Amino acid sequence: IILLRIHILIENKLKKLLHYLHDDIGGVHALVKKANATICVTMDFHAGNQHIGSTFIDLECIKMMSDLNLEISFDLWAWGKAFT
Repeated sequence: IILLRIHILIENKLKKLLHYLHDDIGGVHALVKKANATICVTMDFHAGNQHIGSTFIDLECIKMMSDLNLEISFDLWAWGKAFT
């Protein structure tokens, strides 16, 4: 259930961002071209159960990123000692 909530939270934030950016497609295209703009996601996990999680990008988000010429990168961090 917790992992499902993380997936939904990340997907909802990404959709909100993409819908916001989609209002100015021309401006985003110019920004991507001139500044090589991308979407960068950093995820931080406690590694106590040895599972750092995952993420999911649905087809709607993939299409919107394509329409905007945007790439996405993920920076995953795991920290902490294993649970005993």
